[in-house]
Amino acid sequence: MKILRFNWKAYDPVGGRKYLAGVVVVLVLSMIFPGFPWFATFISGALAWLTTTVPGRRGGRLLGVLAFLVLAAALIGMAYLLSGTHWPWFAALFVVAFFGTFAMIKGPRGFMTGWCLIIWFYVAPFIGASDAPILLLTCHLLGSGTVLGLIALPMLWEKKPADAGEGSAQTGEPDPPPSLGFVLQHSTAVGLVMVLGLVLGFSWLKTDPTMIINASMMVMFPSRKQTVTMAVDRVFGAVLGVLLGFYLGAYVQSALLEPILWIIMSYGVVSMMNVNAAAPVFFFTVITAANLGMLDHQVGNAIVNERIFAEFVGVALAGLGITLRSILGSDK
Repeated sequence: MKILRFNWKAYDPVGGRKYLAGVVVVLVLSMIFPGFPWFATFISGALAWLTTTVPGRRGGRLLGVLAFLVLAAALIGMAYLLSGTHWPWFAALFVVAFFGTFAMIKGPRGFMTGWCLIIWFYVAPFIGASDAPILLLTCHLLGSGTVLGLIALPMLWEKKPADAGEGSAQTGEPDPPPSLGFVLQHSTAVGLVMVLGLVLGFSWLKTDPTMIINASMMVMFPSRKQTVTMAVDRVFGAVLGVLLGFYLGAYVQSALLEPILWIIMSYGVVSMMNVNAAAPVFFFTVITAANLGMLDHQVGNAIVNERIFAEFVGVALAGLGITLRSILGSDK
């Protein structure tokens, strides 16, 4: 995989349109119930929906979604109970990151589910009101959030490449599974990078302490080459998206800008998800940075600079973790 290479054959307009339909539903609900944290709902539904997009048997995808929702509820509760204790929460983050990464070797569905659950754990305390009752908030995030996931429920019955190929002869030999030792080493590296990134986030960042580990999590792969490629693509997309979104918000200064961007950019997030790693992060950061541009210029500019700084620190930590794992451990 080459840096900043765009695979237009992976462009998915159908998935983009279905995801766009879910975004419109969430926007309408936010207008009807303005007091609800619908951005948190959007994230909840997005993570639940992602687990339906991977190859595999249709029934297996449905069970994967149900298992994800149950595990996500448990992780939300654990994250909220530990979020004010710092070091116990860091220890729990390591455990969740370790086992979530371990699950990623179990095919595409295991990868997506483990990846989403790790994100759930460290994002949960920050996407809802901290004083909200945990049971109410959990029901809201997973119940209301599933509205967006249900929009894509027909995707469970669509044929995926793995479905279409079942029963046919395989062309070529499949890659051998990684050794247990390699999986344990990589899971440990991911867990340590996540904990270190969160410690640095609380120490260095004034707005969102999870920005560093979010960048690390998105680019940390077993292969050093793939990690570097994804890191460069992500930084390119994030910096470009932050700058474009910030100046759009600063110059437009309209309440209509955010819903318009949600509609336009959300289509791009999903339809170009597999075209290049820079594309989805670019579209998403344009949306979030536009709100910063509408703030006081000095305040918004400070947050934007912090966001860009966190991106560079996050991808550097990911690269360092994978490099040390390769030097001290095995490559397969």
